[in-house]
Amino acid sequence: SNFYGFFYKHFNYDPHKNLYGHIQKFSLINLRELIRKSGFKILETKFSAHYTNQIYDAVLQFLVRKLGQGVRGIMIPISAIVGVVSLFETLLFRSVPIGLDVQIICRKQRSVR
Repeated sequence: SNFYGFFYKHFNYDPHKNLYGHIQKFSLINLRELIRKSGFKILETKFSAHYTNQIYDAVLQFLVRKLGQGVRGIMIPISAIVGVVSLFETLLFRSVPIGLDVQIICRKQRSVR
């Protein structure tokens, strides 16, 4: 569960779609199952882009829509500060499944013949 998920569930708004266009969404359970069915063993799962990053990104997107792309230049110092805070948040909550992004480290299992 994350900030973007809240917006999507309650307001049918997907901030990621505005940034990246077509994306595929997987629940963590379904993604892990797909990885296992593809013959991989999951070794580690990590999360990043926790709440600070998500909230700032939503605010920045709102400002860009209202004030235009020029606002990005004005926001550079704030973006740098948010980046540092987000880094520490990621380091502290790396194993907490509330991040926007997930990294799954896995190894291809050998076929048994």
